[in-house]
Amino acid sequence: MIWAIPLLLLAGLGIALWRRRSQQALLRAMQRNERVRLPAAAHPGDLAVAQAYHRLRSRAREELKTIDSQRNELRALLSGMTDAVIAVDRAERVLTINAACRKLFECPLGENVVGRAFLEVCRNPHLHQILRETLRSDLPIVRDMHLTGQMNCHLQISGTPYESPAHRKGVVLVMRDVSRVRRLEEHRREFVANVSHELITPITSVKGYAETLLEGALEDPETSRRFVKVILDQSNRLTALVEDLLQLSRIEQSEEEDANFEINALRPLLAEALELARQAAEERAIDIQIDCPKDLLVRCNSGMLELAVRNLAENAVKYSQEGARVEVAAGMDNGLAQIQVKDNGPGIASQHHERLFERFFRVEKSRSKALGGTGLGLAIVKHIAQAHRGTVRVDSAVGIGTTFTIEWPG
Repeated sequence: MIWAIPLLLLAGLGIALWRRRSQQALLRAMQRNERVRLPAAAHPGDLAVAQAYHRLRSRAREELKTIDSQRNELRALLSGMTDAVIAVDRAERVLTINAACRKLFECPLGENVVGRAFLEVCRNPHLHQILRETLRSDLPIVRDMHLTGQMNCHLQISGTPYESPAHRKGVVLVMRDVSRVRRLEEHRREFVANVSHELITPITSVKGYAETLLEGALEDPETSRRFVKVILDQSNRLTALVEDLLQLSRIEQSEEEDANFEINALRPLLAEALELARQAAEERAIDIQIDCPKDLLVRCNSGMLELAVRNLAENAVKYSQEGARVEVAAGMDNGLAQIQVKDNGPGIASQHHERLFERFFRVEKSRSKALGGTGLGLAIVKHIAQAHRGTVRVDSAVGIGTTFTIEWPG
């Protein structure tokens, strides 16, 4: 008994050491992702550990796949966004940034900016101030900012605080380019102001002459006839202005809804468009010539194209001197249908070319109004060209004459 007890202790210690080494070898094999096959006579504890480990490893692998998939989806979503997005932690360190934000702040795509200071990546003090304001308030904020420099755009910035499941706090900034919206708002304001200005003059004139007639001018036949003629002229001007506004509205709607295009012979269309202009041209001995192949067929909206040519021809006649010549030429050029209206009038200075197709823009306001223009003719021509997925351009110089060219896929 004296010797049996130590022998049993040594045997138990040996078995324990052997079990420990066996389990360590098993864990090392499983860590190396080896397929571990335990013998049928393996210890039940080893078998349970191996099974539990493989279940845990399989579950972890599935979780990692899910996380990778979600991360890739998030990256694809951020990359596909047109809005600039940047996420920053409480220490103002960049957590993520999308391609649109990199482009906005001229940050190369291959450069790793994660972990860098926000102000180092987006060098804009105003934007940095918006970030700090969001961090301090812990509430979403929306601010507008004009970004100068190469981009030169108006931004609408939304700052939103967030807290991750790991209690990591920060801010997500979403920057949307609203330059086009701002330009449209500015154009709308200018349009309303211009329409009001154009309407107030004839309305005031009609009202003034009508009041004068009621105050006693009706008793003088010669004066009353002269006043009524002025009222009629101003009423015609108002009618022309309203008709041009309605036409412009219809053409803009056609741009959005796609105009009804058909194959048309171009020469008869030009002849019809020039018929009204010929009447004014004959009174001033102005010769209008058409140079267009008889068999030329183009795809167009005949009504809109006829209106565009008529507006250009009437302008050419109005601004040409007596005895001058107006040429209207048409043809195909590299798959594009082309119409040119050329006159040898006073011409237009180059500094006015860019604004020439704006609504109510006039190079010589007093002369244009005296000739009966509404200031919308060239704007209508531009929108008709755009409705045909084409363009209109001007080539002119003072003292040489003017050529307007409409091109569209014909």
